Amino acid sequence: KPTVDEYLAPVPDFVPTPQPIVDAALAILHPSPADVLCDLGCGDGRVLIAAAKTYGCRAIGVEHNKHNVALAKRNVKAASVEDLVTIVEKDVREYDLEGVTVVWMYLDADLIAELMPKLASVRCVVSYHHRLPGVRNEKVNVGETDSVYFWIKN
Repeated sequence: KPTVDEYLAPVPDFVPTPQPIVDAALAILHPSPADVLCDLGCGDGRVLIAAAKTYGCRAIGVEHNKHNVALAKRNVKAASVEDLVTIVEKDVREYDLEGVTVVWMYLDADLIAELMPKLASVRCVVSYHHRLPGVRNEKVNVGETDSVYFWIKN
């Protein structure tokens, strides 16, 4: 159980994907209840919650920041999707993607490049703002200035 100091500590800065971008990208992706969506660097859990509530898919959030983990868990509980969403406190580089069908990420380009070998086993990878290196990406403009990149394997 968190201490009082942990509850009162400010959540370190993270840059969440704006909710309209999440909703637009998920509408294009349209995960099914058979999918397992993993958000690498899940922040406050908004992608996971939207995917679970709207599409009924299982979702896993991987986050290394303990404050964001606590925030995501509170948000998942408040959204009543605990049966579909799991939050894991771990470095994204160390998480095993076995069983995951869709990966969502809003990470920096260097970390994405480092993760590419792990992502080869996943059916679909979605990246907000950053192209996936070394593979054919489908760029979709969402909003006036935002892009989401999809790597969908048959």
